[in-house]
Amino acid sequence: MVVPLTSVGPYQLLEPLGGNRLFLGLASNGERVAVRVIEADVAADPRFRTEVTAARRVNGAFTTPVVAADLDADVPWLATAYVAGPTLADAVRDRGPVPAASLLLLATGLASGLCAIHDAGLVHRDLNPSNVLLDEDGPRVTGFGLSGVAGADLLSPGFLAPEQALGQDAGPPSDIFSLGAVLVYAAGGQGPFGAGSSALLMYRLVNSPADLGGLSGELRSLVGRCLAKQPEGRPTASELVSELRAAS
Repeated sequence: MVVPLTSVGPYQLLEPLGGNRLFLGLASNGERVAVRVIEADVAADPRFRTEVTAARRVNGAFTTPVVAADLDADVPWLATAYVAGPTLADAVRDRGPVPAASLLLLATGLASGLCAIHDAGLVHRDLNPSNVLLDEDGPRVTGFGLSGVAGADLLSPGFLAPEQALGQDAGPPSDIFSLGAVLVYAAGGQGPFGAGSSALLMYRLVNSPADLGGLSGELRSLVGRCLAKQPEGRPTASELVSELRAAS
């Protein structure tokens, strides 16, 4: 019989937070965190350990910072700041697309979060609606530092960059493509390459033009540039923040 896990490190595990071995954790001082239990083979991977070290340097207002980790424990774990709000995926599913008046704020917050991640020398690799948390004072990018050992088939089809679907290395421009796809989803309830199997979505993101359906005006133009098929055609996160702030 498998004994349920009730604590790791200094944290009591209160309840699951969705899938992927993620739990609501409680410290002795009452602080709540999101605790991810890491599989032993992943925790031992040097690439993953390097990314966790980099993730601990991320300190942006629009990210969920890593507050503690122990990859050498009997049960390896990593804790990030806890955000009580829903994911963007849940919010769009339950309430519909993000109102046009809020899209610019969402875009600016997510681009700012990517700035902090990239400034720490990290690439997210799997920015998608389930890795965006909606707090009262803006969005939070989460899940960074956790995808370094995952192949494209384990990530989120329809939100990857073309180079990832082709098995090439992901860099900061890959996250910008994913950001564009997330914003299309937020505006219309569906990603820019429609619905279908993973194989079909990955074929479309490499070969088909993006559908920018729910976007208009300057934000439509900016997102279109984010979704350029070639990495060199996309703006950097800092360029995107500057342009979004100028448009607000």
